[in-house]
Amino acid sequence: MLSSEPWTSKYRPKSIREVVGNWSSVRRVYDWLKGWERGRKAILLYGPPGVGKTASLEAAALELGYSILEMNASDVRTEERINELVLPAVHSRSFSGKKRLILFDEVDGIYGRSDSGGLKAILKIIDIGTTPVAMTANDPWNEDLRALRSRSEMVEFRRVTATEIARRLREICVLEGVDAEDAFLLKLAEACGGDVRSAIEDLQAASTAGTGRIGEEAAIRLGTRMRQERLFETLRGIFNASTVEEAVRSLDSSTEDYEEIFEWVYEYLPKAMEKNEDLAAALEFFGKADVIFRRIRRTNDWSQLPYFLKLFAAGAALSKSSSETIELRYSERPDRLKNRWRYYNAWRRLESLSLALSRELHCGSRRIKVDVLPIYRIAASSKEGRAILKALEEAGAEFGS
Repeated sequence: MLSSEPWTSKYRPKSIREVVGNWSSVRRVYDWLKGWERGRKAILLYGPPGVGKTASLEAAALELGYSILEMNASDVRTEERINELVLPAVHSRSFSGKKRLILFDEVDGIYGRSDSGGLKAILKIIDIGTTPVAMTANDPWNEDLRALRSRSEMVEFRRVTATEIARRLREICVLEGVDAEDAFLLKLAEACGGDVRSAIEDLQAASTAGTGRIGEEAAIRLGTRMRQERLFETLRGIFNASTVEEAVRSLDSSTEDYEEIFEWVYEYLPKAMEKNEDLAAALEFFGKADVIFRRIRRTNDWSQLPYFLKLFAAGAALSKSSSETIELRYSERPDRLKNRWRYYNAWRRLESLSLALSRELHCGSRRIKVDVLPIYRIAASSKEGRAILKALEEAGAEFGS
């Protein structure tokens, strides 16, 4: 019988060898904690969600006999609250007598807040230097976190490869008695975008949703549904953010393409903005973002990407005058995305036809497009002409393949 316990908890790494991917980073975490001495720097693990940052710290602590005092810095972010919870632990051991490791999760969620002061409290705890302090972040590069970076050993965690994730999924299948095709596990691993935690959640959902052998088709269906859910979680995070930083963090935590998220947010603006003046303000931000992204694509200067992200995130997050939570429900893909595929397919047909004609007429494809195809378009107005064009297009598709 399959376990009802969340598999992300049940199969959480109990040693650093069980952490999936990022081995050199995991080893650095272990070495840091093993060699920690009074007054040594803190450690800051950064990278996208679900890639093993917290799991690595927990596994290293378990191996080395540390007890973890863990808190989410974006939730407990005031100086008073952090001092109340953490300062007593700085000078003492746990009830079991174990050494203590202090862990602040999502420390990048602490800046840009009017009720903050939490960053100052964390720096004070690091400077006391009697207890090792570890932190995790998705994006640690905000200017407000400079002092924190200077007091920390920085360790990057990257997205885990689909092959590594699929291997871990196979191990879990064996332990749970799940009969799954290798193709299914690989598709599931690819669909999660390097997020190990999401892949394990999806595997458990697939194994409890049906009976019999789980195949590749199930992975495609599940992957599509999970992708939709994660996409709309990102959209809700953007629309309901109270600061630009919050909205950008929702973007950073997503595995979707930035340009596609831009189109989805643009599609939902009229539904999210109740007042015309709010919509106008949002569209002004979006217009500027669109100009910057076109410039990026034209010049290939990706250093301007943060400006694009902040502009359209600000448009969605800050333009609404109402503070009510916006609920979004899934709908069809935005028209602009669907049209993009239609244009792309039409372009492919044009290119294959031009190549076929240029081969037959012994001239360049540009001349075919300028001088020859207009004649064929006129011919297409008759039944016979359309038959000829269809035959040529089929020949072009065969040539292009």
